[in-house]
Amino acid sequence: MHRKKAEPNSQYYNTGTTKGINASLQTPCRMGSLDDLVIVSCRAAREFVTDLIEKVNLGEYARREGKVHVAQFSITEFAGGEVFPVSQESVRGKRLCVVHLFSQEASELGHDFHKDYMELKIVNDSLRRAGAREITNVLPYIPYLRQERKTSGREPITAKLIIDEIFNSIAPVPARLISVDMHVRAIMGFTNYPVDELTARPLWLMYSKNHPTLRQKDNVVTVAADAGALPRTRDYADHLGVGLAVIEKIHQSGGSQALRFIGDVKGKTAVLIEDMIGTGGTLISCAELLRKNGALPRVYAMATHGLFNRRPGQPVPEQRLFEANIRGCHNRLLATDTRVPFSCAPLVAHDETHEIRG
Repeated sequence: MHRKKAEPNSQYYNTGTTKGINASLQTPCRMGSLDDLVIVSCRAAREFVTDLIEKVNLGEYARREGKVHVAQFSITEFAGGEVFPVSQESVRGKRLCVVHLFSQEASELGHDFHKDYMELKIVNDSLRRAGAREITNVLPYIPYLRQERKTSGREPITAKLIIDEIFNSIAPVPARLISVDMHVRAIMGFTNYPVDELTARPLWLMYSKNHPTLRQKDNVVTVAADAGALPRTRDYADHLGVGLAVIEKIHQSGGSQALRFIGDVKGKTAVLIEDMIGTGGTLISCAELLRKNGALPRVYAMATHGLFNRRPGQPVPEQRLFEANIRGCHNRLLATDTRVPFSCAPLVAHDETHEIRG
C-alpha cells in the first residue's frame, strides 16, 4: 500500500535533506510584501532602530510596497532587576524582526550584556507565545563568539551555547539570525537554523575609494593583525586592488608573545582590518610595529565592532588611542557603531529588503 504524497506547504520550505524534519527547522518563504513585517526594538537598540527604519523606509522597495512598521512594545524593569516585556499590539501571523545590541550602547545605559541576553530571550518567548509567524533576531554584535573552539582540554565552546540559547527561545516558531562580521564564519554552521552574516566591507570600500590617500592603490597595503584576520583582510585587499601583509603572534616561553611582520609596508600607508576592537592594545602594538618596518606615520584601522572595553585601573581605550596620537602615531580609527562616522544600520536595512524580495 502506497502512502499518499503530502502536498507542499505554501508557507515553508525545507532547509535540510532529512525526511520528517521538524517545522521549527524550516524557513518561511518571503511573501514579497512589507505589510506583515514588524520591527521590535529591545531597550539598548532604540537609537539604532530609528536609524534602521529611516534607511529601510527611504529605499526603493519601501516606496513600492509600503513602509516598515515599528511595534508598540514596552519593557518594564522591576526593582529586583527582572524585565517584563509586553507587546501593546497584536503580532499574530506577523513576521517580526527583533533588534538588540550588546555593544557600547548597552553599557552606557547601565546594562550588563549577560542581562541583555536574558532580555532578548524573554522578548523572543513573549513574541512566540503571542502567535508570531516568524521571528528574526537582528544582532549586529554578539558577545562570546571568540570562544568558538577549544584550544586545550576542559574549555567550553561558548559561541555554540549562545547561538543555541537564542534559537531555543524562539522554537518552534521559524527563526533566523542576522549578524555583522562574526568572529569566524564557521559559527554559521553551529546550528541547523539559518544564519545570515553581513559584512562591513562595503562601508570600508566606499570610504577608501573616496579618500584622497587610501584610493592611491600603489601606496596602500592592508594588514591582518593576526592569522585569524587574514581571510577578511585578503578579501578587502582583493576588492580594493592593494597589497597585503600579516602580523604574526609568536608564543614564547613564559607565556609572553612577540610580534613578527610578514610583508612590505616601507613608504606605504598601512590599513589594519579587524572584526572588533576591545581594549585597543593590539591596535597600538601593531601600529608601532608597522612604523618600525617603514610604514608611513599615519596608520589606519578599520574595525566592524568598536567595543572599547575598559579594564579596571586603566584609561578608556579612546584615551589610550588619543595618547598614542600625541606620541606621533597619528592613528586613524574607523568603527561601525551608532557613533559617528559609521553605522551598520544601512547594511541591515539592505539585507531586510533583500530578504523580502527573495
